[in-house]
Amino acid sequence: MKTLTRNILITLFIISMLACSSDDDRGITGVSAGVAVKLVDTEITVFDINKDLKIDINSFTNAQVTNLDVYKGATKIADAVISGNTATFNSSSLLPFVFPGEEEGETVSSGSFDLDLVYDISGGNIPSAITAQKLSVAKVITLTDKVSSIKFKDSASTNLIKYVTSTAGVKIDDITVTWRKGETGTETDISTGFSIDKGTIDLKNKDYIAYGLTKGDVLIYSFTVSSGTLTDKAEAKIEITPQPFNGGASGNLNSDLTKNQIDLLTGSISKDDTFAGDIDFVGPQGFGAINNTVNGENYTVDIQFVKLGGTGASFYDAYNDVEQAKVDFDAGTPSTSVQVMKDEIYVYKIVRNIGTTDTPVLKNHYGAILVGDITVINAGTNVDIALTFKENSIID
Repeated sequence: MKTLTRNILITLFIISMLACSSDDDRGITGVSAGVAVKLVDTEITVFDINKDLKIDINSFTNAQVTNLDVYKGATKIADAVISGNTATFNSSSLLPFVFPGEEEGETVSSGSFDLDLVYDISGGNIPSAITAQKLSVAKVITLTDKVSSIKFKDSASTNLIKYVTSTAGVKIDDITVTWRKGETGTETDISTGFSIDKGTIDLKNKDYIAYGLTKGDVLIYSFTVSSGTLTDKAEAKIEITPQPFNGGASGNLNSDLTKNQIDLLTGSISKDDTFAGDIDFVGPQGFGAINNTVNGENYTVDIQFVKLGGTGASFYDAYNDVEQAKVDFDAGTPSTSVQVMKDEIYVYKIVRNIGTTDTPVLKNHYGAILVGDITVINAGTNVDIALTFKENSIID
C-alpha cells in the first residue's frame, strides 16, 4: 500500500512541479505542504556502512511530519527515526554499495544513490509529500596527483603521485603500499614510512630503476587502506617510455655556396664560410661537419655520423629513443662526412656547448637524419638534398 501511495505522490508532484516551474529546489514540494525535508549527510565513503544519516525537518506552519520513509528506487529501505526537527536512518540500509563501472558489466563500490524521502504530514495542506535527494558514496583513498608515463631516468619535479584518505567518521586502521611490474607482476610491499592520511611518491627519485624496471615496462603502485575487514584501493599505472628526441626540424642543403650550410636544431640555412650551422654540403651528394676558417679564425663543429640499417620515413618516425641512438652510434664506424641516397637514415653525435662562451659546458647530443628527395640539376652542377632531423641529449 505504501508503494502505491508513493507512486501516486510522484505523479501528483510531477504535475505540481510543472505548474510551479520557478521552484528549482527539488524539495519544494515539502514547502507547498507546509514542511521542508532535506538530507543533510549527502556524502559518505565506502567504509561508512553503519553511520546514522541526518535529515532536517523544517515546518513553516503548524504542520508536523509524523512518519518518514526512505526509498531507493521502488524499494523502501528504511523507516527514519524522527526526533523533533531531525530524523535519522542508518547507512547500513543502503547496502550493498554496488554501482555500474566504466566497462560494460563492471561494478564498483563508489557512486551515488537517488533517494526519495516519503513522509506523512499532520496539520498541513496535504497528507503526504515526497522529496528527491541524492547521496554519494565516495572512495576512502583517492589519488590527487597522477602520472601516466615518465621518460626513463627523468628527474622532472612534476612527476609526483599523491594520495589522500578520508571517511565520514570511521577510523582507518592501516595503509599498505606496493609496487609491481605490469598487471601480472608480483607485488612488493614498500609501506614503511607512508602515513594513512596522505602521502607522496616522487618519481624523480627513480626508485623504479632500483626495482629493475626499464623503458617499455609499466610500473604500478597500489595504495590499499583498511578498516576492520573493509578495504579500499587506488592504483597508479606509469608507463616508462624511452627518452625521446625533441620535436625536430627540416631543411634543404644545397651545393650552391649561398645556401650550403644548415643548423640541425632549427633548420635555418646559411652561406658558405659563415660561422653558423652544424653541417654543410659535401660533393658530389653528401654532407659533413662544418670546418670553416676565415681571416685566421676557425669555426669547427664536432659531429660524426653512422648509417642505420633501417630506411624510410616510417622507420624514421618510429625511431624516437635517444639512448638507442647512442647505442647504434657506438656500434658503428663514425665518419665526419657521408655520401647519401634518398631514404637513408643516419644517427649522429654532436658536442654542443650548453653553457656560455666564457664558461662553456660541453655535452654530447645524439640525433637522427632522414635523407629525403635529392634533386640534381644541370648534370650535377647543382644538387639539392632535403633533410629531416631531430636530436636530444641523454638524461643521465
